[in-house]
Amino acid sequence: YQRRVHGSSDSITPMATHTSAATPATAVPPTATAEGETHEADAAAAEDVPLPRHSVAILAEIKRAQLAHGLRYADFLRYRHYCTRRIRRICKYIRLLHGRHRYQKRNLTPGMLTTQRGLMLPLYYAERAWSYGMQLRDDNTKGDARMRYHMIRRFRKAAFWGQKLHQFTLTCGDEATQKEARAYSAWQQGVFAFIRALWTEAFGLLLEARHLYAELGGGVPGPYQERVDELDQTFLRICLHNAPQLASPATAQVSAASSAAPVPISFEVEKPKQTTKAAAPKPVRAPKAEPKRMRVRKDPRTVVVEPPQPCKPLVFDIASNHLVFPSLETRKAKKGIFQSISNLFSWGGR
Repeated sequence: YQRRVHGSSDSITPMATHTSAATPATAVPPTATAEGETHEADAAAAEDVPLPRHSVAILAEIKRAQLAHGLRYADFLRYRHYCTRRIRRICKYIRLLHGRHRYQKRNLTPGMLTTQRGLMLPLYYAERAWSYGMQLRDDNTKGDARMRYHMIRRFRKAAFWGQKLHQFTLTCGDEATQKEARAYSAWQQGVFAFIRALWTEAFGLLLEARHLYAELGGGVPGPYQERVDELDQTFLRICLHNAPQLASPATAQVSAASSAAPVPISFEVEKPKQTTKAAAPKPVRAPKAEPKRMRVRKDPRTVVVEPPQPCKPLVFDIASNHLVFPSLETRKAKKGIFQSISNLFSWGGR
């Protein structure tokens, strides 16, 4: 306000605001409405830049994690908890956070996977879903339909992240990593079809994974050859049993490998042969062998139980080693004296 004097009276009038036409008003930059939008814009701008190629040994990585965190004893719950912790650490490393107080969804893009560690994020997403599905399969002993539906959903999610891993390696992975990611994706999709009893689809996907792992391994003993043997002896053999029309000259190698398995899988129970007592020869008794150790299977460890060893009582051992028994003549003399005394008092047994 400005005080102005007009003659004898004072008046207070508001002071007008003056803006110069020569100085234009400065424009205020628009602020982002959410933190996630700025990250999405940065990721979209970074997609135009060629990403570096990384090399990741996928199968060796998951084998190391599985053996160190529970799958040595088929503890899928422990392995799933490890995958959750590993995912959290990788997300913090690549700054893929979902808000502080309220959840803000942020999609995973190839622009975020600029390091070798970041490329493992979709891998552990798939491993966590797969381990959850295996845990539900083992827990569903009563055939609960709801639990089976939940199990199928977990395997579907594992197959989804396996495909995502293959797509991400096409942009930020070398040739060996792309090939291994393709084999891993085919294996996850094959397991998903195997769980739903789609034998033809499962056989095609698992056979593709088997060929890729065989090329990566080159016949050298290692994790790739172990995966090939696992596919031959379990998944592919069961698919061929349930779908005989899949047998062809191309699958002859698989059939030969499964027939040479150390532990064959039997689907039928053989009936005992009926024989008469006259025709059956008498069994020849073999000499008794030394007692062997009995192994009692107890999860998660194997406890060795020793069979009980026959031993003499402690009293008998002390009596035979530390006591001196009287001779026969001494006992006869004592018996004669006792007999004569008993005859005097009529104690004899008449």
